[in-house]
Amino acid sequence: MREQQTLSELTVTDIAEEGRGVARANDLVVFIDKAIPGDIVDVTVYRKKKKFAEGKITNLVKLAFVEVANGNIWIMQLN
Repeated sequence: MREQQTLSELTVTDIAEEGRGVARANDLVVFIDKAIPGDIVDVTVYRKKKKFAEGKITNLVKLAFVEVANGNIWIMQLN
């Protein structure tokens, strides 16, 4: 069985077209299921290519706060 890689304390900075969160670990772009910008997460990688990886959240270190008001979406980092 192949060993799964864990990446710690990645900060989600963007959302990809398919709705997954985007973070970076050095030169590797990581697409994270069910993550939003502002989240800081630990991730288990389930698929890795040369320039990108796909993973799932194993630990939510810090949660982003999302508020919808007047048709605008506000994402803030909670401490």
